[in-house]
Amino acid sequence: MQSISILGCGWLGERIGISFLKKSWVVNASSRNENRLKEISKIGFQSFQLDIEDSTTLHQDFFAADYLIIATTNKNVSAHQRLLEVITKSQIKKVFFISSTSVYKKTKNAISIDSPLIDSPLVEIEKVYLTSKNIYILRCGGLVGDNRQPGNFFKKGATIKNPDGIVKLIHYEEIISMINSLLVTDNQQVIHNLIRESIQSRFEFYSNAYRDLHGENGNFSQ
Repeated sequence: MQSISILGCGWLGERIGISFLKKSWVVNASSRNENRLKEISKIGFQSFQLDIEDSTTLHQDFFAADYLIIATTNKNVSAHQRLLEVITKSQIKKVFFISSTSVYKKTKNAISIDSPLIDSPLVEIEKVYLTSKNIYILRCGGLVGDNRQPGNFFKKGATIKNPDGIVKLIHYEEIISMINSLLVTDNQQVIHNLIRESIQSRFEFYSNAYRDLHGENGNFSQ
């Protein structure tokens, strides 16, 4: 039976884990929060209380899996360096680091993996994992699907920043599809952008999304 560990089982991690449970995989999931651990245990995951800033919580059983997804929001670069040391000594075959398209400088143009990056802890963390073999970095746009609807991203009358900018969103099912594809191939490309860019500006897109969901204009400003 194949197994996968999800480090940081939040909104996205939970949905990824459920997709593998449906395939009868063993799913290990971690959280720092005890209440969250109870929730993920009820789903059917093997739960682990784990904090990457506390090396004593890096349970060996959690890393005794075939694959690992790192979906933590922790931005402590040193903690990720220590985590990589643990991963390197484990049996894990492939690692997927969930990053974000926020690493790119703001632009009105379409982005690619070669687009300029900002100076940020997330970029530095990516560099840590890029020193490893069998790593895939998934730079995801804003997450949508289920209860995450773009029409709810801004309250009525809110100001939409960067109104002429590009909308960068991704449905969680597309992320799951990419992970499944990379699991069964020897894709040599390490960094992948997972986004659906709209031809509409941010202002147009979110105005329309609000109207479609609520049946009225959002009266947004820009």
